Amino acid sequence: MTNEEILNKKFARAISGYNIIEVDEFLDGVLHELEMRDTEKEHLLSRVKVLNDEIKWLQARVNSLEDMLSNHD
Repeated sequence: MTNEEILNKKFARAISGYNIIEVDEFLDGVLHELEMRDTEKEHLLSRVKVLNDEIKWLQARVNSLEDMLSNHD
């Protein structure tokens, strides 16, 4: 389910149904929470990429140092 689907969800009216204002407020809260999670997810994915790049750089550095040591003997 997308944020847009939640935002645009409409419910049929009923005589003994739910309070429309309460439902709207609840859905607004759900939407807000999902948007916060999406933002956090994007931040974490970005951080993972940075850390993976750093790991690759460090591994290349280790390999280079190992080569230097093995050639030095």
